[in-house]
Amino acid sequence: MDDLDKIKEKYVGELIKLRQRIAELEASETERKQAEKKLQESEEQYRLLTETAQEGIYQLDSSANYIFVNEAFAKILGYTREELLGKNATIVIPEHGREEATTIPEGVSPDNPSRGEFTLTHKSGHEIPVYYSMVPQKKQGQITGFTGTIINITERKRAEIALKKAHDELEKRVKERTDNLKAVNEQMKQEITERKLSEERIKKVENSLNNIIESSLDGIAVSDNLGYVTRTNKSFLKIVGYEQKEIIGTHIMELSVTEAGNYESTTGEPVEITDEFLLLQWEMIEKLFEEGKISNWESYYRRKDKKIVPVEVNIAYLYNEEGDIIGSVGINRDITERKRSEREIKETKEFLENIFKTTADGILVTDNEGLITIVNEATEKMLGYSKNELIGKSTSVLNPKGKQYEEHAEKYLTKLFEGNIVTEFEFTWLKKDGNLIDVEVNAAILKDSEDNITGSLTSIRDITERRRAEREIKEARDFFENIISTTVDGIIITDPQGMITRVNEAVEKMSGYTHEELKEMHISQLGNFDDEFRLWLRRDMVGKLFKNGSIKEFEAMWKKKDGELLSIELNAALLKNKEGEIIGGVIGVRDISEKKKIQEIEMKNVFISNISHEFRTPLTLSIGPLEGLLRGEHGYIGTGGKDQIGLALRN
Repeated sequence: MDDLDKIKEKYVGELIKLRQRIAELEASETERKQAEKKLQESEEQYRLLTETAQEGIYQLDSSANYIFVNEAFAKILGYTREELLGKNATIVIPEHGREEATTIPEGVSPDNPSRGEFTLTHKSGHEIPVYYSMVPQKKQGQITGFTGTIINITERKRAEIALKKAHDELEKRVKERTDNLKAVNEQMKQEITERKLSEERIKKVENSLNNIIESSLDGIAVSDNLGYVTRTNKSFLKIVGYEQKEIIGTHIMELSVTEAGNYESTTGEPVEITDEFLLLQWEMIEKLFEEGKISNWESYYRRKDKKIVPVEVNIAYLYNEEGDIIGSVGINRDITERKRSEREIKETKEFLENIFKTTADGILVTDNEGLITIVNEATEKMLGYSKNELIGKSTSVLNPKGKQYEEHAEKYLTKLFEGNIVTEFEFTWLKKDGNLIDVEVNAAILKDSEDNITGSLTSIRDITERRRAEREIKEARDFFENIISTTVDGIIITDPQGMITRVNEAVEKMSGYTHEELKEMHISQLGNFDDEFRLWLRRDMVGKLFKNGSIKEFEAMWKKKDGELLSIELNAALLKNKEGEIIGGVIGVRDISEKKKIQEIEMKNVFISNISHEFRTPLTLSIGPLEGLLRGEHGYIGTGGKDQIGLALRN
């Protein structure tokens, strides 16, 4: 009986242990299923994110070979994914950038990603500047590869972040783990091992997802199935101006513009939100409900400071394995700078169109074959053609017939194509009525972004009146030159400081100096200022000249080169420009030495005449009494006395 009890107790104990073991296995199976479900949900989120991302995403193994690239990455570089997978990263790195590329991984960690600008090579051979972000992947503390993103910044960062990672291996191992369960102890070990692997992979996927989200230059916001924000990255917070704690739990519509009115925009200009815009916004939301995603939708977010931010939005729903919506992910790009650029381009275009219409100069645009495509009204008026008569015609119709005109046109084209620009080139063109017109052109070659010639832009100025004025000026200058060279009077021209700049031959003859010697002299060096009076006289002359602008018939003395003094008469005037500023002076000089000699002789004659008159008057009064004495009216006078009286009368 005792033996039976012992056997019974033994089997009861073993049964209890077996039931405990079964309970442990059931609990482990529940945990495994939960881990699988969480893994599948994470993979679905990760898959949808990479499908909707605008950025190029890649993974390298430890040898820098591509083990994953998304469509955006392949499209940016012009390859297919199949052409890149398994290839070394140097396939897209230009020779000059490979040394720099080797230094990029230095110091990189999950908490310290490498970011910056770099140049990659497109499949077609041209280089593409990109902005990259790269983090290492580690396993048991060792770097096993790298995950990174690129944005094609030649298209103003229009590429969206995209990343897709396949986890078929994970599913395969989970399936193998389920199919290969044999014994209870072996199943337990396998389940524990696979659960750890699942956790590691979930963590890896989450880390990759976190790295992509946080390194994205676009704003990323994740919301639940009701539209409440559950996660954002720093770029999104920067767009809306909130902190993370302020935004989590907020409904996404609270950040949207939902009322019509006038708003201040981050572009710096007011924006009117109309009822039509709000209606379009609701239509886009309905499209999201129907299709599960929307792309390249331009809208606005309302920032914390009440300004609205223009954004380009891409939204996609997130689904669980049953196909139920569990949330959404939105990738938002701040297009403030793009809007500013569009506004500036529009304003510049309007400004140029106004210039084109209102300028007095003609403007003419041709294509790469030299055919006229655009003319303004000034060109029509200048040449007598209508716009329709010129459009599609070659500019050669404006060239007059004749070898000299053809050679001149050939010289112009050669100069234009050699230097891509020609300025102040003078032409003679043929108007519609057959008359010739003198024009001055400024022209430039037009090129596209690949340096191909697309045409030319030419501004045209009618210089007929200028040519006529130039001829008149030349005629006047020649006339003036003839006067200067032929006049017997001396002519001196000075600068504003009184330095002699030009003289005629008469001045050289008067002064005894040569033209070269006089050009080194100040006008005052010709004066004779040996005494105080003459010095005062010179100052008086200069004072009157600057007060009145001119002086006439001013007599002075010159000291010639040989020291001889010369009497001169000056006529002087200040030369001024159109602003009234003194630019020099002109002096007319006349030699009055002979005049002075004649004046001295005349003065002597007048003096002698006056003296003679003074003597003649009293002598005339003496004639009568002397004649009376000679006649004996006053008594007898001897012969000697009469002779003396006769002598006096004769004189």
